[in-house]
Amino acid sequence: MDGEVLSPLEGPPYTHEARSDDGKPVITVYLSVLGPRGAKVAARASIFAGGVSVVATTIDALLGSPSLSTLLTAISSGPVAWACSRWMLRTALKTRRAITFTIGEIVIATPLGTRTYDRNVAHSFACLAHPRADAEIRRIAWIERCFGPKWFGLDYTPFYGRSTQLCFIYLNQRKPLADIASRSEAERIHGRLMAVSDVISAHAVGGRGQALSPATDWSGTSDPVIEQI
Repeated sequence: MDGEVLSPLEGPPYTHEARSDDGKPVITVYLSVLGPRGAKVAARASIFAGGVSVVATTIDALLGSPSLSTLLTAISSGPVAWACSRWMLRTALKTRRAITFTIGEIVIATPLGTRTYDRNVAHSFACLAHPRADAEIRRIAWIERCFGPKWFGLDYTPFYGRSTQLCFIYLNQRKPLADIASRSEAERIHGRLMAVSDVISAHAVGGRGQALSPATDWSGTSDPVIEQI
């Protein structure tokens, strides 16, 4: 059946494919994700901004020439201020990473620096429960016992409980990459990283087959055999 063959690297997160000077593939995955702490700050600050906007515009309307239109404008300013401040804060508080895959290396770049890992040793990526999720559950239970449910009986929002920690597993050691507030986004990013790793592994093997013994696996630096994940 004829049809367009879709690339597994299309869509978010943004993935850039290139070639090095010697013609080998270089694939970079750019992450821009909101963590649970940023989501909590944005949620609380935007509510505060919406409330301040309503109070300020209402006072201004009452001190001037109050009318139905000015009061409606004052009331509607709250949701507008809430939505705008929430969007700006969620954008500003995102965690940004650039993960570059080459035949021999995995380079993880952050605004604070760059770390390089050997791609020829055992590695993988994993989505794990956030380490602060249990502490948050205990804290919410304590607050509900002491002060009762939230407004109108609504539950407190478990920001950490519904988030995911994306980790780079290198020689069985867990190295956190980013905290992600949305589980679906974390799963999508995890799938993309694993797909890029498989693509690079296919290029690295180049049809030579699988190593059958440690002697052939580490036969030389000029012709490395990549360990499969």
